[in-house]
Amino acid sequence: RILRIWPLYFAFLFFDFFVQQIRHTHNFPVGKLLAFLLLAGNWYVGRFNVPLTLSSPLWSISVEEQFYLVWPSFRKYVGRWGSIVLALVALVMSYVVLAWLCSIHAWNPWPNTFLQFQFFSTGALLSFALRGRAPRLSAVARLALFAAGIGLLVAAPRLFLTREFTFAHFAPGFLLVNAGCIVIFLSFLGESRMGKWKALTYLGRISYGLYLIHQPVAG
Repeated sequence: RILRIWPLYFAFLFFDFFVQQIRHTHNFPVGKLLAFLLLAGNWYVGRFNVPLTLSSPLWSISVEEQFYLVWPSFRKYVGRWGSIVLALVALVMSYVVLAWLCSIHAWNPWPNTFLQFQFFSTGALLSFALRGRAPRLSAVARLALFAAGIGLLVAAPRLFLTREFTFAHFAPGFLLVNAGCIVIFLSFLGESRMGKWKALTYLGRISYGLYLIHQPVAG
């Protein structure tokens, strides 16, 4: 996982840093670089109102790496039930943190590690529930699940996440996003025939690289 993520991560990070220095934009201070090098970029982005640059989306890699630092050790030393308890605590804590962020009117709550860990904890709980088994679903059932998942992801911002930053809006919005991701994941899980589609296989191989450059492309 490190060999897949880190080389491109650090290369793109330094590329963006030097581009901003050459352009004299002051959009990429040394403090931001250090935070991203220490895989704490999400905390920096959430704390400081820094302008968007080429590597701004890399804050999510920090959250991912923080999960990798914490979860394997807990999984090894506290066992299955201890890990389930940890995942449940992280899920509940994410909404406690969301309530606190709403109460202080945080200007950029999204990169908060504890808020994002709700998705990691849900994935962990789902893996425990499945016990390594994939659901046996018909093609029609899979299409229905996929459509439902897309519907939930579309409904979340339209109904909640683009409205006033309050717990009453964002808590159900995040729940819809979480549910949508689960349903879409289940619609594909165990569908081995899709692995024979060369276009999808190739897209999966380059997906991380596409993610890194989506900010300048979208901009």
